[in-house]
Amino acid sequence: MRVTLRQLEAFVTVARLSSVTAAAEQMGLSQPAVSSLLRELERAFGETTLLDRSTRTVQLTEAGRTILLRAQLVIAETTTLVQELKGLKEGSVGTISLACTAAVSSSVVPGVLKAFQLEFPGWRFIVHDVMPQELLETVLNGTADFGIGTVAPHSELYSFTLATDRLSLVTAPNSEISDLESLDWRDLAGLPTISMRPSNIVRGIMDGTLAAHGIEFHPVMEVSLMSTALAMTAEGMGHAILPPILIPNMQLGSFTVIELHKPHIERHLSLFAKKGRVLSSAAMRFQELVISRIKEITMSV
Repeated sequence: MRVTLRQLEAFVTVARLSSVTAAAEQMGLSQPAVSSLLRELERAFGETTLLDRSTRTVQLTEAGRTILLRAQLVIAETTTLVQELKGLKEGSVGTISLACTAAVSSSVVPGVLKAFQLEFPGWRFIVHDVMPQELLETVLNGTADFGIGTVAPHSELYSFTLATDRLSLVTAPNSEISDLESLDWRDLAGLPTISMRPSNIVRGIMDGTLAAHGIEFHPVMEVSLMSTALAMTAEGMGHAILPPILIPNMQLGSFTVIELHKPHIERHLSLFAKKGRVLSSAAMRFQELVISRIKEITMSV
């Protein structure tokens, strides 16, 4: 015979009230029905006596005391599970996971998450801030519900372009070129430049475009994170080549952005997810907030 939740509830209620009659009244059952549940539970445990009914009040036996705490835990866990599933069905609780680069997590996610939590306070949020080359796999393997970043087209993804910006030269406001509004890519030959590493997809777009125009590019430094490039630029170690839309708002005023042309090199910032992935209404709302936030950032750059 299997142990049922109803049997455990009867046992815990009787143990708490020290009375089968009181337990039956609280559970909305007849006294014989509660007694039957108790007998079934004792049989399920190998004819083990859990309650001493020989006195005026019902007392726990040693075996009863042994299983009481665990029975209470089972009931509590089951109650929590039922509430969580109900919340999921109603959309009041759940978990959303997002994959993005550190640049996106610092410039886009905080404002979006703050607004999201006001609307969905019961939802848990996980941010996988990964290296750009890890973005695609984090979404494809199901670790994240969706991602934000620059990724190559993929047959298993659907994507939505959030913004398109051009690679620019970011320099310290007191540098020797800070008064310039624009530069040709060929003009960079004599300047100390800081670039993302070749494994970065935006760097790949840049290298491919420059090669097609017969322009050689040799940065003085290569880094993995935008924050590192900005820190080096702030120290006057060089000028960073970056997409300006993702420079955190708190730092944008600390730098001068110079347009690079001949050629203009564009990159697309996209929101993407695996095809067939069913997103909750809360996740879809989060995507709407991301779109709104990107528009705000684009207007401020």
